[in-house]
Order: sequence, then C-alpha cells, then structure tokens
Amino acid sequence: MTTVENIIDATTGLKVLWKKPGDSFLYDIECVEKLRTSDTLSSVGTAVVTNMGNVSGSGDPTASGETQNNATIMQLRLAGGDDLEDYKIGLTGTTAGGDSVVAEVLLRVRANPADVE
Repeated sequence: MTTVENIIDATTGLKVLWKKPGDSFLYDIECVEKLRTSDTLSSVGTAVVTNMGNVSGSGDPTASGETQNNATIMQLRLAGGDDLEDYKIGLTGTTAGGDSVVAEVLLRVRANPADVE
C-alpha cells in the first residue's frame, strides 16, 4: 500500500499520486478531516476517472475503490494509464451515519523519473 503524501498540484489544488504506466498500486486516502466527529466510513463506491488531456488519444487507467483498511481511510487501486498523462480521480464513500464523502486526487503517470515535475 502507498500512502498519499501532502504533495498538492498548484493548478487543481488536489493531492498528487505518481505511478509508472505498468504499475498497479493500492493507495490509502485519509478522510478523517471530511468526517463528522466519531463518524466512520462504512463503504467505498466506484472511482470516476477524468482524463486531463495531456496526451492526444490517451486511454484511462483502471481505477477502483476498495474497502477501507480502517474507519477513516479509503483505498484506491490504480493500474495502467498512458505515459505523461494526468488523471483526476474521484472516489465516493458512505459513512456509518449515512453521509457521502468524496475524495479527489490527481494521478500523474510517468515512465521516466526525469519527467516528474
């Protein structure tokens, strides 16, 4: 598992995840700041992927939400994606109290570490 670090994209304001095109990673996304006091996540829904359009004709990575590994963390599995493309990914969870919680991140796919901004 990979934990999302506090790297923020200046343009979108979203936390940034990095991976190579052939990698498949499970990322932890902490949501405690989005929950009411003493509320917990009970389920994680479908991930929505938006291609940012850096690479003409690029496809989307495979993205799926998975059950949280504790009461405040959503997990997101990401595989594939095209080199030099960025993707905005939204993931929705439901809390034990019946609220919806949305987490959004920016995925940057880079084959060459020198291409990391």
